[in-house]
Amino acid sequence: MTNQELSFKNILQHGGLLLALLVAVILRIAYAIDFWHSPFFPLMPYTDGYYYYTWANDIASGEFIKTTAFMKWPLYAYFFSLLIRFCSDPLTSLYIFQFAAGVLTCGLIYFISLKIFNRPTAVIAGLLCAVYTPFIFYEGLATYTSLSILLEAVFLLFVLNSRGSVAPNRFFSLGLIAGICFILQGNIIIFSLAALVWLLSTNASARPKFLSLAVCFFLGLGAVVSITAMMNFCAEKDAVAVTGNFGFNFYSGNNSQARGMATYDNDISRNQEDMLRDARIVAQSSLHKKLKTSEVSHFWFKKSTAFIKEHPGQYLHLLFQKALLIFCPENTQPEKEYSAAFKNIRLLPLFQPAAVIIFPLALFGFIFSLKHRRNAALLYCAILSCVQGMLLFFVIDKLRIHMMPFLIILAAYGIYSLFDIIRNKEYLKMGGMVILLIFCFILINQRSILPAQNNSRLLDRQNLYDQYLDQADSFESGGEILKAIQALKTASVIGPDNRRAPFRMGIILVSLGDLKGAEENFKRAITLSPTCVDALYNLGFIYNKQQKYLQALESLIRAADLNPDDARVHFELGIAYKESHDLKNAATEQELALKKMARWRVRERSLIIRELGVIKQIR
Repeated sequence: MTNQELSFKNILQHGGLLLALLVAVILRIAYAIDFWHSPFFPLMPYTDGYYYYTWANDIASGEFIKTTAFMKWPLYAYFFSLLIRFCSDPLTSLYIFQFAAGVLTCGLIYFISLKIFNRPTAVIAGLLCAVYTPFIFYEGLATYTSLSILLEAVFLLFVLNSRGSVAPNRFFSLGLIAGICFILQGNIIIFSLAALVWLLSTNASARPKFLSLAVCFFLGLGAVVSITAMMNFCAEKDAVAVTGNFGFNFYSGNNSQARGMATYDNDISRNQEDMLRDARIVAQSSLHKKLKTSEVSHFWFKKSTAFIKEHPGQYLHLLFQKALLIFCPENTQPEKEYSAAFKNIRLLPLFQPAAVIIFPLALFGFIFSLKHRRNAALLYCAILSCVQGMLLFFVIDKLRIHMMPFLIILAAYGIYSLFDIIRNKEYLKMGGMVILLIFCFILINQRSILPAQNNSRLLDRQNLYDQYLDQADSFESGGEILKAIQALKTASVIGPDNRRAPFRMGIILVSLGDLKGAEENFKRAITLSPTCVDALYNLGFIYNKQQKYLQALESLIRAADLNPDDARVHFELGIAYKESHDLKNAATEQELALKKMARWRVRERSLIIRELGVIKQIR
């Protein structure tokens, strides 16, 4: 057979792969066209993507090591910073890269399915992955999710190709890949350990070398993790391996108010940029001392374990709620951009049914795959690792989507098995399986098929409060200020003890020029949550505008005590000191503001420098 004939045969063999990749490219181009013209392009403020954008800019401008240990997964921020340094339009470049990564993920899912099952299953899995629009949605966000899914697929395929190997360098490379995945998004760690056990237990020749091969794996993993641990130690002299958010994240999913999803105290902001800052402030205020990142994490972990010990029955019920949420196809605390994307991107709602049928088909595929359980065991481990991670913490779409590539492979095998039954005319078996499929579909989607009015009755007060706050945000971003104010008033009636509605009301009233009304709302927010540094800052800002400098000093000094790293607070504090004729403290605060302000924020830095010049002239 000639080389040309071999090449043509390979094309025919992988025609299904080419089809899946073509569909993936077409759908991502269609998504990108609408995305590029949507109101949330390129970034929506106060989101996870905005947090990573500001962090990446800090790194690109020279802040390679932070002043505290990492509180978010760091690899993505450093990757993003490279695009900022070397691309003229880094955000567009990032999205193009992530859309391409999504196409590559479809190819990897194809080859994983081919390795575990067969070619028809691989083609179906590749096509399902291509049309599963939540993947495309996350590829259009400036967060680590899409790249994490890609690297997890790389890891799984590498593990499958390592089966039967006893080469130490192979296991060291496996540890390196696991480490890279880990510092990009930590949920891979459980699966990587399960994969190591699977490799060593299924290879008879590897068992005598069990210890040495495991050491090689952990050396590779440790080589990557040691880099972040060293950076954390240089920043804060604190022993944090990768991130210091474990304790707070654990508490967010395991507290007396939790319902399976992430649930936060009244003192914690809901946006990603401020949430971890507030967790530190609350911990330090409670213990009345400055804490290292590991100590903050321990504070929240201790609070959560205290709840579990005191209320074991409630905790078991919470685990059951998490299990139900994991396999419910409804959105579970979706990203803030989701509602805007659903309204503005035509492709997103078009393939929503694909998400609804994945879970029952995956269960169907699991039943049939048991006869291939030796090959499929790694797939089961991947799914169980994702489930275990969510049971440990909480269930949100951003975590649950990591499970979907593996469920898609099982769903693809379920579809293939159905066609195989039909082809073999096993009508009795087919009838039983269809009944089982319908039952699974109803069971898994029961929340989706309930009438809307019944669903609304199930919402507790906190969910209803959040619903009105989300409405207010949507109205405000759409310019419907009066409707936003009304939604916030309704939220205040539902949750009179929650600081978020009066704080948001204060922000809106400042933009409308109603400083007196804003002042009342910020004071209300501070009364409800004395550690609300944003309300303290805004109150000081208003007092400066009204030339009430003594009151401004009182508010801003409290804000600076709670959060000494906020450049905005020091800037306003410097203005209040200057107008109070305390030029020495005014200069000190402006110098602190300049030191705390990121180098890439040129406009803000120029304002601070100008203020320092004014103070120097007066002195």
